Amino acid sequence: MKWLIIPALLLTLGAAAPMPADITKDSAGKEIVLALNQTANLILTKSGGTGYQWELDKVDEKILEIGEKSTRVPDNPPMAGGPVQITWPLTAVGKGKATIKARLVRPWMKDKPAKELEFIIVVK
Repeated sequence: MKWLIIPALLLTLGAAAPMPADITKDSAGKEIVLALNQTANLILTKSGGTGYQWELDKVDEKILEIGEKSTRVPDNPPMAGGPVQITWPLTAVGKGKATIKARLVRPWMKDKPAKELEFIIVVK
């Protein structure tokens, strides 16, 4: 009977542990809950060759730390005008609520974004 208790305990503990998260455009407008010190990736896609870039507004650095972005072309071989994936690593560094505002803009038309997204991150 003891051997049944241990797996049940491990399942309970595993369910409570935070899992790394990917935050995508589908997460926009929803609260995303992260545990303190949890990491996640903000992943947004743009069309290559259009001149549009994703830009993030500053966030409360006492709650959320945004790392340096990386770029990946998912197609192999890459297609002209095909999708380009932009990823920012995020780390929950303090408890509270932070909002990430992402804008898809051309550098010469920053006042006219093609798309705007807002992500609400709650760190518990």
